[in-house]
Amino acid sequence: MFCSNNRLLKMVIQVHLKLGLSSRLGVCAHTCAVLMGGVAFWCVFFALLQDYFLFLTVNLLWNSAQRCFYMMYFNLFKILYIYI
Repeated sequence: MFCSNNRLLKMVIQVHLKLGLSSRLGVCAHTCAVLMGGVAFWCVFFALLQDYFLFLTVNLLWNSAQRCFYMMYFNLFKILYIYI
């Protein structure tokens, strides 16, 4: 086994054997733990992904607004410069 010298892995294996992984309780506990871990992982993953896309969206909107204001003020000053 790859991690056969690892104490934590040996402890986990012993706990599984004590629960009786072949018994219904062991299978149910193991399945629930795996499912809850998977759900937690995907929730965190999608939350981070949503924050990233929110950051990109806000950044793009901010850049567009800045360009719009710059062009508006530039045209305003250009008009004032021409007519004054």
